[in-house]
Amino acid sequence: MNFPQVTAEPSSNDRVERDVPVFDVIIAGCGPTGAMLAAELRLHDVRVLVLEKETEPASFVRIVGLHIRSLELMAMRGLLDRILERGRRRPVGGIFAAIPK
Repeated sequence: MNFPQVTAEPSSNDRVERDVPVFDVIIAGCGPTGAMLAAELRLHDVRVLVLEKETEPASFVRIVGLHIRSLELMAMRGLLDRILERGRRRPVGGIFAAIPK
């Protein structure tokens, strides 16, 4: 999409109409969270703009595991089977961090 550049209002009192897109939500970053949020919002007819500073896809995987709620949402959208086909299963475990005295 090519959006027009928006500049300061002209000094005259004339009303200037612009063809500037309007968004309900602006998301900073198109990582796993930003992408999923944008997709969910679009399903509810929310106008979304995703801003990403990187110009190329990441050369490494930025997600290591999925929380249960993410799995539920993907299952609701019919995406879970495709993701599980390509992912690796890891043993369930827990991490505990304590602050020593």
